[in-house]
Amino acid sequence: MKYWENIANNWKEFSRGPRKEAVANFRLKTRHDFPAEHLKGICILTNSLCPIFKTDTMNREHLLVCPGFVPMLQFRGDVCLLYWSARDRMS
Repeated sequence: MKYWENIANNWKEFSRGPRKEAVANFRLKTRHDFPAEHLKGICILTNSLCPIFKTDTMNREHLLVCPGFVPMLQFRGDVCLLYWSARDRMS
């Protein structure tokens, strides 16, 4: 099953919040962000490690445990703020 196949069920939930939050949730839910994971899948990169600490695959779950982010955001489970923080640090 593709990750985007069931997004229609979740989109109403995502679209009720601010746009920035909806975008982050949509990208993380469909796994259409964090290009390293995608580029590894199509054999362009050799790994999909977190570009900040090179510790684990950069994805939604990793945002909650990566030592490179604000622990309070991780404790609260604020994936949207963690997502945008990661994007800022990778650019």
